[in-house]
Amino acid sequence: MTLLEAVNLALRSTGETGVAAINSSHPKVATILAEIDTVSQRMQRRGWWFNTAVRTLEPETTGPNVGKIDTSDYDAVIPVVRSQSYYPRAGFLIDNRDDAFVAHAVQAQVRWSYATTAEDWLNMPDSFTDYVAAEAALSFASNYDADELQMRKLGIALTAAKTTVNMDHTRYSRVNMFTSGTTGAALSTIRNRRYRIQQ
Repeated sequence: MTLLEAVNLALRSTGETGVAAINSSHPKVATILAEIDTVSQRMQRRGWWFNTAVRTLEPETTGPNVGKIDTSDYDAVIPVVRSQSYYPRAGFLIDNRDDAFVAHAVQAQVRWSYATTAEDWLNMPDSFTDYVAAEAALSFASNYDADELQMRKLGIALTAAKTTVNMDHTRYSRVNMFTSGTTGAALSTIRNRRYRIQQ
């Protein structure tokens, strides 16, 4: 779904005619775009397969921030090594133990957000943009007193979109309960108990 299609979905939910471009002078388009942006940013903060990755963050080697790890491009930075008490503050990675800048390479899970522009919208998967569009249309329609039948249709569309995006997240994240840390430890305990019983 394109950003224009998302705008028109919201417009039609209140009985309005769709527009030909997102820079239309229609009085409700700006409100809809703001709603789509709010929903998109909120949903992206949950972390999905397309905006989360494990990366090695290196300190800057030139410029005024030499020896510091710049985190300004990310919404969240979580060190892979759990004992590393690091967190982003004012655009740089800080060691919580001594409140100093982290000055060595760190492997971390990072999350970023795409802006709500026509170009960035295309960088997000279709299942996610469908989800955002459905949520934004439902919110917009409720604010503009859409009729009950239309609200029910939007609710059904939102449920379907949510199911699809969650399926994609599971598929592309390669989620496997047998390789997760807690499950692996539990299975190892069971195997060890069986071995002791058999002896």
